[in-house]
Amino acid sequence: MDGVTTAFCAIQNSLHVGKNSILCHGDITQIVRCIRGIEIFAGFFNKRLLTCIFRVTMCETKASYETCSIVNLSAHDPSHSAASRTWRFNVTGFSLPVAMAFSTDAAARAQVPQISPNSGSAQAFVKRLIIQGVLNVLEQQGRAAGLPDFVIATILGQLGINVLYIPLSCPKVSVNPTNPINRAMMMITICVIYGNTVTTTCLGMGAPGAPPGGGARDMCMLNMPMDFTPIPPQHLSISGTLSTSNFIMANWSREMWQNVVNRVLRMITSGSFGTHFATAVVTVT
Repeated sequence: MDGVTTAFCAIQNSLHVGKNSILCHGDITQIVRCIRGIEIFAGFFNKRLLTCIFRVTMCETKASYETCSIVNLSAHDPSHSAASRTWRFNVTGFSLPVAMAFSTDAAARAQVPQISPNSGSAQAFVKRLIIQGVLNVLEQQGRAAGLPDFVIATILGQLGINVLYIPLSCPKVSVNPTNPINRAMMMITICVIYGNTVTTTCLGMGAPGAPPGGGARDMCMLNMPMDFTPIPPQHLSISGTLSTSNFIMANWSREMWQNVVNRVLRMITSGSFGTHFATAVVTVT
């Protein structure tokens, strides 16, 4: 047993998982590979020799390494460790896919099938986009480090992702307009959509924020930008938090998390909404 402890404690850059222990299964070769994969994933590259505490259990014979099936890792550096951490992120600079807007009007949804039917659906769309992106990137990172699937699942299970987004309401829509948009009798916002992107809004004469009735036109003229109202900035920003109770990710630096969300953004831009997020910027604080 001492030989196992000595061998494992000779490995630098180990980790502390606190109450959320990670189990490495298999024979001695598989266990060592698992530990080294965790080290790579953990990102402890400063060559610090951490305090090592290893507990080996479920051994048929204590003298035989091959029969050790589980290693409970609990190595730590008390002076440089954190048990949990929360980072904030913010995404800006993207154009608005119709799925991130919503309309409760049946006629509008018939014209734009991709538009969300309500605010909750639009928020759910954004949450799936971000959460799945983060999980995919971290899973890829774990596989690249050589971690077994069950270790990756443990790490991801200790991650909380909260996504906040305020969807744009589109009571009426004007799709690929080529003629002036009539707003004379409207008390609502008309979303102007080209392709699958909400580009701007034409406010009805009685809608909040609309131009005063005096000399204002009752049409939004396509060649008159001042007739249109830009999409409010709150609908062009996605924010949220990344929280973890896992020691590995709790001790990642801001730069490491920035790298993760940058990769998430690249993954999104390589998918169906690439044109919308091609100019987007994400920051971690």
